[in-house]
Amino acid sequence: RANATVGRAVKLVLQNMGGARLGGTESTTLGTPMKLTMCVAEREDRATKWEPYHTLQGFGAEESVVTAVAVTSGPYQLVDFRTRDPNQLIDTMGAMMASAYSPYVPLINDALVVVSPEHYDTISSAGVSKQQFQERLWSACNRHMASSLAGLIQIKVSGFLGVLIGA
Repeated sequence: RANATVGRAVKLVLQNMGGARLGGTESTTLGTPMKLTMCVAEREDRATKWEPYHTLQGFGAEESVVTAVAVTSGPYQLVDFRTRDPNQLIDTMGAMMASAYSPYVPLINDALVVVSPEHYDTISSAGVSKQQFQERLWSACNRHMASSLAGLIQIKVSGFLGVLIGA
């Protein structure tokens, strides 16, 4: 119930204060849970080896913080209860993230990744910090994205003169 209440309040603020209007700034064909009720809580007590999200944003560990994120697609859920190798799991997550990217909307590059407790256990038990996880996930996503974009990008260079770095 709180999920829908918070979601509806944010939606009303967007409409009444932000000017969001159907057919204008709100122009999706299909609805998603993110349009109204997608709220996620971080289980800090369960993920003790990683820093809470709000502390990485500059808030104190004792502070209670709400973060609002604009969401344009998803959610994409990884259901994998067999993988025990953290690198393989991170690679699978990266492939999923790459499939969510669209080269036709290149300005939408942010992603909110919610890691399940089971996947947290697999990754953190190998000593992978949150920072290392983010770096490895970014690399895996880019590796998968590069292979999928290779067919879309064709560059013809005639008379290549060299590389110039501007001041």
